Amino acid sequence: MSVALTYYDPTQSGPYVFAVQRWDADGRPVAGFGTEGRATYALPAYEQRFTQLREALQRKDGTVVIAVSLFDTVSPGNHGLGFVRMDGKTGKAEWSVESSPNLHRNVATDGHGRFVSLLNSNAPGYELLVQWYDETGTRIYLGTGSTTMPPRQLALGSANELFFDDAGTPYTVGQIEAGGGLAVVRFTRHGAVDPGFGVNGLVRLDVRLNSVSGFIREPNGCLLAKTVPEPGLVRFWP
Repeated sequence: MSVALTYYDPTQSGPYVFAVQRWDADGRPVAGFGTEGRATYALPAYEQRFTQLREALQRKDGTVVIAVSLFDTVSPGNHGLGFVRMDGKTGKAEWSVESSPNLHRNVATDGHGRFVSLLNSNAPGYELLVQWYDETGTRIYLGTGSTTMPPRQLALGSANELFFDDAGTPYTVGQIEAGGGLAVVRFTRHGAVDPGFGVNGLVRLDVRLNSVSGFIREPNGCLLAKTVPEPGLVRFWP
């Protein structure tokens, strides 16, 4: 078992530290992995942007890959998605980053050993897109075809959480432009909003809801999510 986290060490100047603690099945720290089963990695000194651990995957060989969202508050065009890879035997780490003018809003795992990043494209459109990365943090392309999308309907910054059906198709939920309540959108395999989903890629939810989050999958493939303001649940179809 492994736990990945990020923390700030007040005795150390510079970026936050990423750490992984690993245990064997009997509860003892994994021998040889860092120090007493704990390996750490501080981002390079030049990586001074705001950083946040978003998601982690552990591969069959024990290697742990951590996805890190990057946002530069000084240069709006200097966004990116980084990956910390820690060797499963030694804990030795390496860092890579995909710099982009696009804003990676959130990163999730799709249940098929892949990272999926939800992002807004660069100005002036700021359309929603998704991009896939394999278990090593390498960008993968899952389809070809037109990336033409309908006009942006979800308010900028309102969509952050990704959820997936059994096939790994990504969805998100956010506020409709101009205060029209909440809606769900689905993405195609080439990353754009799926215009064949609902009306122009958008399915409206009950107008009384202002928050839907915490998606979990039922055994039958349906998805449940918590709702606000009413403390209830909403079910999504497979």
